[in-house]
Amino acid sequence: MGTDWTRIFFLGVGSLFAGLLVLLRYRFPAFPIHPIGFTISASSTLRNTALTIFLVWVLKSLILRIGGLERYNAIAPFFLGMLMGFLAGVALGVIVDGVWFPGNGHEIHVAW
Repeated sequence: MGTDWTRIFFLGVGSLFAGLLVLLRYRFPAFPIHPIGFTISASSTLRNTALTIFLVWVLKSLILRIGGLERYNAIAPFFLGMLMGFLAGVALGVIVDGVWFPGNGHEIHVAW
């Protein structure tokens, strides 16, 4: 296989852009874009969960704006309970697959 100069070019452009972000962050501490955000923005995990992250951010902003910190603190256990219920369901599915379907498990959580 030969050298893929297109990939090397994009590596260089990405490195220069990340270096520029680091320089801006160093020079202006209040600069809003962190270099790590640029680095992980192309990861499949972030691309698959971007809508969920945005929706949670909007919901949190609305709760804080409408109800204030008191309402936010009152509602937080509900959302933590939803997360714990989801994790308990996934754990139960893994246990059931391990006991009754060893080696032939099912897809329990699929991140599209």
